[in-house]
Amino acid sequence: MNKVVHLPHGVRIKVDEHLACVEQAPNLHALELAQERAQGFIEGVEAAGVLDAARIETLLDAVDNAATDRRQELTTLTARFPSAPGGPARHP
Repeated sequence: MNKVVHLPHGVRIKVDEHLACVEQAPNLHALELAQERAQGFIEGVEAAGVLDAARIETLLDAVDNAATDRRQELTTLTARFPSAPGGPARHP
């Protein structure tokens, strides 16, 4: 997350964990799951009234940006190396 967002300690830890899962997803399926989980956590924080709308939007944007970046990395990787994790396996 490039922007500085002040968060309660417990929320910061979980957001960082979710972002790490998105950023390190080994394939597109894992990426989708990680993104959905991160968004779900943020929606839960929003429902609990822990953060204001501007911070929620910033967090959701951070997840979307991280997922977009990782999706591009995985797509590039699988285009260059089709048998790489996340890409279709080629059988002789």
